[in-house]
Amino acid sequence: MHEEHGVGLAVNVGDGLNLLAVDAVLSNLETLGLARTLGLIREALHMCRESVEGQAVELGWIRHGVVPPEDDAYFVMSTKKTGGYTCTSPCRIGAV
Repeated sequence: MHEEHGVGLAVNVGDGLNLLAVDAVLSNLETLGLARTLGLIREALHMCRESVEGQAVELGWIRHGVVPPEDDAYFVMSTKKTGGYTCTSPCRIGAV
């Protein structure tokens, strides 16, 4: 999407999809109950925050043209970013 329509629009669509996910949780409040609904929203916020932090780290590396040589730095960035919304958050949301 970013190549065809630009980065700004692609980021905006991603943000919108996150809002739709939260809206889907809220629309099921009666079925899920208040505690579970708030737990799911809390996890969605955690996922978004982690993803933004990981992306900020990567963008900093790109801006400065420097990638730390340590494996740990890449591990932290990728775990916060892609690993969070692909693996960790779905497991945490499933646990709620």
